[in-house]
Amino acid sequence: MKSIDNDPVSLFLRALLGLGRRVRAERPSGALSLSGLGILATLNRHGPMAATQLAAQVRLQPHSLTRLLRDLEKDLFISTMRSSSDLREITIAPTESGRPVLLASMAFLPALP
Repeated sequence: MKSIDNDPVSLFLRALLGLGRRVRAERPSGALSLSGLGILATLNRHGPMAATQLAAQVRLQPHSLTRLLRDLEKDLFISTMRSSSDLREITIAPTESGRPVLLASMAFLPALP
């Protein structure tokens, strides 16, 4: 029987979780959350998109995305607009002030040893 402690997948997952803890610990207080950073990075990479498409890209349920989008919009990092063809659909776009925040936030990520 294989020991979980020495299983390569288990070792990799533990290392990955440790890296995540380190990244969160190194972030300055008041910095953009890692979830917010992921949203801005996705919008920067792919351009404006529907909220449902964005949720799928960042692997969040649409209802989980709502609070994050509200905070990013309040800080003027994204803009939201209703679709003219389907009033239920919201399109999310990065703003001019969102890109510098994305770049500055990424500069705070610790370098790997």
